[in-house]
Amino acid sequence: QADAYVGGFLFQAADKGLWAMPFGRWEVHGAPLLRPWSKLGQDAAVGSTSVIVDNDVTDWYLGGTVVITTTTTQPLYSTSQNELRAITALEKLANGKTKITLDRGLAFKHEGTYPFKGEVGLLTRNILFKTELVGASESSLQSDVGLRKFAHTMWMEEAKGNIQYAEFKYMGHYGTLSRYPIHPHQMNEFSKGMLIRGNGLWYTGFRWINIHTSDDVTVEDNVGFSSAGAGYFSEPDVTEMSTTGELIDSSQNTLFVHNLGVEARSSRFNDRGSGPVEFADISAFWTDNSVGIGVFGNVAVGTKSEGSGASGISGF
Repeated sequence: QADAYVGGFLFQAADKGLWAMPFGRWEVHGAPLLRPWSKLGQDAAVGSTSVIVDNDVTDWYLGGTVVITTTTTQPLYSTSQNELRAITALEKLANGKTKITLDRGLAFKHEGTYPFKGEVGLLTRNILFKTELVGASESSLQSDVGLRKFAHTMWMEEAKGNIQYAEFKYMGHYGTLSRYPIHPHQMNEFSKGMLIRGNGLWYTGFRWINIHTSDDVTVEDNVGFSSAGAGYFSEPDVTEMSTTGELIDSSQNTLFVHNLGVEARSSRFNDRGSGPVEFADISAFWTDNSVGIGVFGNVAVGTKSEGSGASGISGF
């Protein structure tokens, strides 16, 4: 439904998105989770119908979808061994770990012993934001990122809000700047103290979370799977010039804490100034030379580039 949107930096009445406008407040608060993702606690063999994780995740949803991350480096930048499964049972073990029973066996081995411990992340939440799909199958949208022309969200300057423990599936418009699943947009000081915590974002059309010139936002404990473009993105505007003539980016003081980013994929998009641009390189976390960025305890895995390279964290 979102393909016929009207784009631009500012609000458009015909656009397909959810907006928090100036002086408005939009709060999203799903059921909290003790830990939205965890490291594997032991190896998971091919064909296994269960996995063991290091932590207590018995508050996860029966029937919910999890991603089990690839632990192979062959081929380089491999995304082919990330696997999605549904939870059929949860059992807390005596050692503080949890056994997760899956709806079907694993197609690949996933390492769960040091130093190559994979991850299991929960994508399902009890609040769901999802684009209505018309004229395309889910399988085609999942395999072809270029078809992901979805709706979006945006918090504008002088708006307020927090986004916690919600699910964003099929959100973000492929190849279109300013149209992302979660997007504080040029909020400046009005975003101070904003929390983006514990969300699940998957099969997105453009990034997972984009912080654009919005100060003092904490991005924590989110799980992202399969984005077109860099997943967690900090985007400052150039606001002033130094005494030596150098352009200085705005200070955002964004914190990225304990997020999991799985399978960020490069994408082509249309730049408003110069036309089509190809992102040859890709990263799950992209800070874009922002000032005052903190990156603590995050994991990036299985990024995929159509160009020259892929990495976990870039832009410093």
